[in-house]
Amino acid sequence: MGKILQALFETLVVTLLYIAIGYYFFPDDPLILESKAPFIAILLTIITLFHGAKYGLVSLFLLNIILYLSYQPYPIDQLLANLLLVLVLGQFYHYWFKKIESIEAASLYIKERLNDANHAFYALKISHDTLEKSYVVKPVSLRSSFKELETLHFKDGSHFQYFLQLLEKSYNIEDASIDLLHKGTYNTVASSNNKQTKLNLNDPLVRSALQSAQTSYISQEEHKSSLYLSVIPITNHEDTIIALLTINKMPFMEFNENTIIAITILFSYFLDQVKLQEHLKKYGTNSINTDQIFTYHYDKLFSLKNSYDIDSSTIIIKAENELVLKMLKKIISTSLRSLDRYQVSKEQKNTILLLLPLTPTVIAETIIKKLQAELGSSKFEYMVFEINQKTHMRQYIEGR
Repeated sequence: MGKILQALFETLVVTLLYIAIGYYFFPDDPLILESKAPFIAILLTIITLFHGAKYGLVSLFLLNIILYLSYQPYPIDQLLANLLLVLVLGQFYHYWFKKIESIEAASLYIKERLNDANHAFYALKISHDTLEKSYVVKPVSLRSSFKELETLHFKDGSHFQYFLQLLEKSYNIEDASIDLLHKGTYNTVASSNNKQTKLNLNDPLVRSALQSAQTSYISQEEHKSSLYLSVIPITNHEDTIIALLTINKMPFMEFNENTIIAITILFSYFLDQVKLQEHLKKYGTNSINTDQIFTYHYDKLFSLKNSYDIDSSTIIIKAENELVLKMLKKIISTSLRSLDRYQVSKEQKNTILLLLPLTPTVIAETIIKKLQAELGSSKFEYMVFEINQKTHMRQYIEGR
């Protein structure tokens, strides 16, 4: 809504300014029609290419009022010529704008998947490092803790509090808080020992984290007056800081740069899981499994297709028997591209669903040819579908 009002305001200001200049310098020709330069056409071109046809029509409407009041006989040819110009340029703006939106949406999906993969990878690495260093006293990896979090602690809304408990067990953090952005302000959703202390936005460490969008911790001289040891911000795809983890107290020997980096990655990974869980609520589930993750990514690609006509594909593969299915799973899992994802159907025996983001069906056919070259075409059958062909996919899976 803000962009619409801004575009309308700019259109009105520029058009009225043009009219005012015309009346001031050329009172007998306020729209400067007698000039050799087509000033009205230039004005309408700029407005339409910047904001679209509807704002060009708003400007043309205002100009037409002056045209009707100040010129006799009424130059209808001027109106029609400028109307045609606005409509043609409006179509150009529409297709150009949709193309940019499409590219940005695809780029955003890739960025989100890359971030998810990075968070998962580093969380797993940190989990293994932690397990290696403390196996004797804590033979439980952080990865298994996350699994416990996913399956048990989304049910009653206590997942933020549980995450702080996980940090306490893994990194001996004695006092910390989580604040989420809501309607322009940061609200505390969890804190150690249930102490709901409000975030101090004037704290130098908090200000530093909000300004730089990077993890801040007490090391510089100017931060020594801070109430916190570290403030960890997490941004979304629009680079808006959506969450803050403030660490208030932890053992001196544990407080080092490597530990803070590890906590930052785990916090980011945890918020990815929260986002995924919120998306899956519409399916009435309280836990995250591979089926729901597959559906989550399918829905995002389906939305991209409907909104921006960005192609993605789904391949349905039916194996001849369980042995061929096992061989297919092994080949697919080792040859998947970074964005691809597959799922074995629980409804139909020996059936695999292969999701290919941002991939047209022509490219999907080349992937099938590679599978056929390794297994032989007689050992499985398949069909390639566009991402929005849900009905046809369902019919093929069910054999109808």
